[in-house]
Amino acid sequence: MSDIEIDGNVYRFEKLGTKRARSVLLILLRTVAPSLGMLGEAMGAQVASKVSSGTLSLAALDIDFAKLGAAFGSAIEKLSDADVDAVEDAFGSKCAVIESGKEKWFPLSSATNREMHFDHVGLKTNLRWLRAGFEENFADFFPKRQSAATKIEGESDQAKASQ
Repeated sequence: MSDIEIDGNVYRFEKLGTKRARSVLLILLRTVAPSLGMLGEAMGAQVASKVSSGTLSLAALDIDFAKLGAAFGSAIEKLSDADVDAVEDAFGSKCAVIESGKEKWFPLSSATNREMHFDHVGLKTNLRWLRAGFEENFADFFPKRQSAATKIEGESDQAKASQ
């Protein structure tokens, strides 16, 4: 269980069970993996050599933005509303939030609760929440990188009290 701060709200995530996590990961792989080759083409072969030499910088890349746009477009075309709903249902089933300025945990297990909450806090927070859900459940599959959220270190008093 992890408490993660996103845009002033604290989200408590629990890891998904294996079967549900596998379903969410397959959605990600079906939508993103086919576009990775296109993304590589957009970035050019120079990326690998610059990464290995330690000289990689965005300014030094010769990016084909038409191909980059096509790669993102390809991923988005493959991602349906049903896919996003399935991912939100999975993460929401194992998540609650304390909104900024409030004291009680609000479960995100129902679509109605998530819609109410994310209508209030906005799309940016919703997308950061989705990213945090992926990081919480699949971080060991991906290289370490900067997070869009702040993981709250140590167990909170509320977490201790709820056990």
